[in-house]
Amino acid sequence: MQFRKTRASNDMLYAIGSSSRIYTINSANGAATFVATLSIPLNGTSFGVDFNPVPDRIRIVSNTGQNLRVNPVDGATINDGAINPLPAAITAAGYTNSVTGATTTMLYVIDTDADKLFIQNPPNNGTLTMGMNLGVNADA
Repeated sequence: MQFRKTRASNDMLYAIGSSSRIYTINSANGAATFVATLSIPLNGTSFGVDFNPVPDRIRIVSNTGQNLRVNPVDGATINDGAINPLPAAITAAGYTNSVTGATTTMLYVIDTDADKLFIQNPPNNGTLTMGMNLGVNADA
């Protein structure tokens, strides 16, 4: 789940289901409301999800190398360049500067098999750079 602070001021908690669906979550009662279905199905068993604050799009990366950019309103999905180099079990993702009005950001991802932190740069190409050991078991 990801909290989305948007330019449109409709701050919402979002979830991506294993059935490739986007939901909003009511923070008062936990009720899930269907928003849209991704136009490209998810591929993998573990996923990293975060909002890119600059274009206001959802980034989804997976343990199979899938690298998606998603419109949170209608589910329109772009299959960006696969995570590379493979193999990489990317299962966590986070953008820096996640504030309304941000003009720049950087995407960090974690490979839970290798226990490494990478910068995915550029995010749309899926290129992993600057791998650093976490010093902990990321699967734990």
